[in-house]
Amino acid sequence: MPQEELARAAHAGLQDGAPRAGLVSLHARVKDVGPDSWAHPSLVQIWFRRAAYIVPRNDVAVFTLGCFPRDAERQKAFEEICDEVHEICSGEPIIAREVYARLHQPSHERAILVRAASVTGRLHIRWNASRIWIVPADRPRADPEDARLELARRFLHWFGPGEPARFEWWAGVSRTDARATWGSLLDELVPVDVAGRRGFILAKDEAALRGARMPKSVRLLPVDDPFTKLDRDVLVPDDAQQADMFPRFIPKHIRQPLIVNGEVAGIWHRQGRAVTVRVWGDLDTRTRVAVEHEAAALPIPPLSKPVQTQWA
Repeated sequence: MPQEELARAAHAGLQDGAPRAGLVSLHARVKDVGPDSWAHPSLVQIWFRRAAYIVPRNDVAVFTLGCFPRDAERQKAFEEICDEVHEICSGEPIIAREVYARLHQPSHERAILVRAASVTGRLHIRWNASRIWIVPADRPRADPEDARLELARRFLHWFGPGEPARFEWWAGVSRTDARATWGSLLDELVPVDVAGRRGFILAKDEAALRGARMPKSVRLLPVDDPFTKLDRDVLVPDDAQQADMFPRFIPKHIRQPLIVNGEVAGIWHRQGRAVTVRVWGDLDTRTRVAVEHEAAALPIPPLSKPVQTQWA
């Protein structure tokens, strides 16, 4: 599999929550993704926004130093935590809970502080859907200010139109830092209106966005996929469908979006090798077959039986 295809698929980061969401996001964007593609050498797992993410290995600085605070006291605190973690790890990956147990910080703060300190770029992770290892790493050779600007560009390229508050939330940075980064990027932005909301996009993306067409495809996406991360009221304008897709309370099964020709057409969930699909309208026979083929192609580790699609 070409390395550049995987790196391009993870250009703005893929959240890798359960069940192996980052892998499903890769599968939606790249052909021939297998059960172990998340571990390809061109990719690496880190904590971004304090959640597990898959990002291009060559771009670790963007997703770590891009969130590095400008406040000197916070910088010092994060560096000290990383120093302690590196001392515990002694250059080797160690299971996260073992690292937490040996830290000097209050026990209820350890996991949060270590995740927050990953903005130094000195901590990678490896998560196999059951356990997390902390992997000590060298500091990326990049200027934090350059990384901050590039992170904002990637946010706008994938999630635009945007504004400082949405960038602040997505990047997990302070309001002060978000506005400072945004202000340095103003010359590269143009204002637009989408669904009655004013925002900004990169000027270099304007022509492509205005000429974009809806894709003709079927995709099963994880709930935190970039496609559905923001603008959920635009993606699913119907109130009842939006409540179905994004329930206020955690349901028994994680509800994930079924995308048909660029629009959310229903939800799906997986339990073992069984994929259950529930659509909000009518699908013709050809589209239903395409959904079943997409489900069968999910990069689920092989078991004794093939994937079975159930229509709810």
